[in-house]
Amino acid sequence: MRVLIYSVSAGAGHMRAADAVLTAFKRYHPDVEAEHVDVMKLVPAAFRKAYADSYLGLVNSLPSVWGWLYAKSDQLPQTSALASVRKFVQRLNTKDIIAHAAERKPDVILTTHFLPAEIFSDLAKQKQPARAPPRPPLAVVVTDHDVHQLWVHPNVDRYYTASDEIAYLLAERAVDAGRIKATGIPCDPIFGDLLDEPARQRLRKMLGLAGAPSPVLLLNAHGCGVTGAAAANSLAGVVNNVFRKGPPKTVLVVCGRNEKIKDALAEAIKAPDGCTLKMYGFVTNMHELLGISDLTVTKPGGLSTSECLARCVPMVLVSPIPGQEERNAEMLLENGCAVLARTPVALSYKLETLLNDPARLARMREACRRTGKPHAAADIAADVVELARR
Repeated sequence: MRVLIYSVSAGAGHMRAADAVLTAFKRYHPDVEAEHVDVMKLVPAAFRKAYADSYLGLVNSLPSVWGWLYAKSDQLPQTSALASVRKFVQRLNTKDIIAHAAERKPDVILTTHFLPAEIFSDLAKQKQPARAPPRPPLAVVVTDHDVHQLWVHPNVDRYYTASDEIAYLLAERAVDAGRIKATGIPCDPIFGDLLDEPARQRLRKMLGLAGAPSPVLLLNAHGCGVTGAAAANSLAGVVNNVFRKGPPKTVLVVCGRNEKIKDALAEAIKAPDGCTLKMYGFVTNMHELLGISDLTVTKPGGLSTSECLARCVPMVLVSPIPGQEERNAEMLLENGCAVLARTPVALSYKLETLLNDPARLARMREACRRTGKPHAAADIAADVVELARR
């Protein structure tokens, strides 16, 4: 059995979701030949730059414009003139994606982005030559706690959504409810591995934090968009305030590949006696860091928040991108899994309040446990196998 997983490298979440399902196939269905392909590698360079760079440029430089476009495009029907022009441009630039699938002859095509979903849905409308083999089933993973019109296509055999609510909203957009499964957003299966208290203590020891005080705050500076000196100084002030208020704490700061930010934060943050500060650059063990954390600061991306939910770690949400991240934040706030901090001053206050209120943290952790779907990747892989067999 062969499964082709198509994604798009416009933002990291779609790629991470595809990698998560690929890992689930390798772990639970080793007999399945699964392959993950970034379709941006199969299109002309000019189209790739226009498609991916324009999105990243808007969300980073003009987020309000992106929010407006997101809302407006959600109201446009697939038959609108603008949608027709968009599809025409896509058809001119995505022929190699179709050729790639034809060459591989998959039993199922799974996508974690709406672009390949639309390409293969439109392909299914075309009349096939006589005696041509049947087209493979098309499955689509929606990678936010929301559903936008761009995800909705008529020839999709299976949708995987973040929750029952999103499944309901998708069905309201004229999608057969029998084709929708509320599996959750897939994160790497390792995030779903059970962590009892003895396992947490073993993790602390392995990470060199056996004697560090609790609670533990995990702050992803890179993921929160801290890239300049001003933002680093502001964040350092927040962490210093956290250290000063209440009993001793441990703060873990992940800086990504930005060594200048890491050095600036390390110099500006002063951990008092009894407190612990640990700085990281780029990490590949986020599942371990979340595994020992009591609270985390993160942007409300679909994948990053699903990882936190899988690990049952409450969240303080910062800097949501207008559009999909704002809607992700609404779901997390509604379910009691997170609070929102819009300014550094608000972040200081909310961190101080939560870290000194273990009862509230426990309630939020339980809300994460109820809301999260840590086995989404495994459930999707199993259903794809069943879809192929049928």
